[in-house]
Amino acid sequence: MEKVIGLLNLHCDRDLGALTAKRSIASTSFLGRYAFLDFPLSNFANSDIDVVGILVRDSLRSLIRHLGSGHSFMDNTKLGSITMLYDEPYAHNLGYNNDINNLLENKWFLDNSSATTVVIAPSSMICSIDYRPYIEKHLQSGSRISMIYAPNQDTKNHFIDCDLLSFDSTGRVQSITRNRGNTEKGDVFLNMIIIEKEMLNSLIQYASKTSSFFTLRDTLAYVCKEIKIFSIPCDNLVYYFDSLSSYLNQSLDLLNPQNFNKLFVPHWPIYTKTYDTPPVIYGDKSEVKNSFIANGAHIEGKVINSIIGRDVYIKEGAEIRNSIIFSNGIVSENTFLDHVICDKEAQILYSKKLVGKEDEPFFIRRENIV
Repeated sequence: MEKVIGLLNLHCDRDLGALTAKRSIASTSFLGRYAFLDFPLSNFANSDIDVVGILVRDSLRSLIRHLGSGHSFMDNTKLGSITMLYDEPYAHNLGYNNDINNLLENKWFLDNSSATTVVIAPSSMICSIDYRPYIEKHLQSGSRISMIYAPNQDTKNHFIDCDLLSFDSTGRVQSITRNRGNTEKGDVFLNMIIIEKEMLNSLIQYASKTSSFFTLRDTLAYVCKEIKIFSIPCDNLVYYFDSLSSYLNQSLDLLNPQNFNKLFVPHWPIYTKTYDTPPVIYGDKSEVKNSFIANGAHIEGKVINSIIGRDVYIKEGAEIRNSIIFSNGIVSENTFLDHVICDKEAQILYSKKLVGKEDEPFFIRRENIV
């Protein structure tokens, strides 16, 4: 296979409201024991892509805290590396803080690599994908750029504000347009790109000369009529996160074993930061149904259709339904929660009933006491 490096592009990720006010979506907790970026980094590692650069938009500290040395996410710890690429001059300028300017600021990352091909992925599209067959299709196409997409039958309600691709009978991309929810179905661009390294360098230079506000997506949309861009379909299960409600509902959707087994597939490990926490403690009166419970949790109450993070204490008489409790949280006796997201180290001590909605979860901020 061609020598390939990976780029994790955090500039194209959406925010999740209050949940990502002080952290990036990439470092946000997922399913009680993972972070979002664990999935694209694991996809890179399992696809034999050992050298990865992370295009950081903001919230650098939360990423560093989760990644550490990066060795937990690499199969090849001798030759592999994970490098944070941060655009310090434009870090606090929303207009200029984009992926193109980041790549310009960190041009050395591409220049110092002997790789000929670059695979770019986001952290807000969660899936398990082996890039190797896609790279083969890309090389066979004769194109210098390929975009990976997923056909979707309900773009009126899903993947809003993502890009839709249109292409001809040969798979050549004809246009890239935003999904405004006014079409029944479409081919959703997954923000995954396979591109020749020299072509990526050319696009960076082209974009920088055109406008400082141009993103990589803008550049591809601008040049697709002039440059052959190949489209490659993906039929894997893909979850896209763009709001607090999507975070709750799609996380809970993975409590369905059929969906879980499509994301967590055999021989495709998902690497993450490890913690030395003890097994879960279940009290004599505890009751747990259809839920994920992370190590270190102490369950004395009832947990139904929910996700409980590490070292969470659910006291006797408490009932948790359709909710996500982040690590080190406490839920006091005889408390009822439904459609609630409780951030890290928050404590529910005085409120005895908190009920959100499927499209508007009740959110408790980090370290708050309610």
